[in-house]
Amino acid sequence: MAAQAETLQQAAADVLRRSCRGEGTRQVLYAVNVPPAVKSQLQAIVLGCQNNEPLLWSVARDSGFMH
Repeated sequence: MAAQAETLQQAAADVLRRSCRGEGTRQVLYAVNVPPAVKSQLQAIVLGCQNNEPLLWSVARDSGFMH
């Protein structure tokens, strides 16, 4: 289970990184190599991060993770 969570986290980071560089999020989500059973989880993580980006930056800054 931990290995699957790590794979999911790495895939989400890759999708977000690539979409920030200008690649379309949908295209990257469909192209990423993860098991079909976790595609919906990956999509939820990525879209959740994108939809809540300002809040996530604020929390990271206020918590001291970013200086």
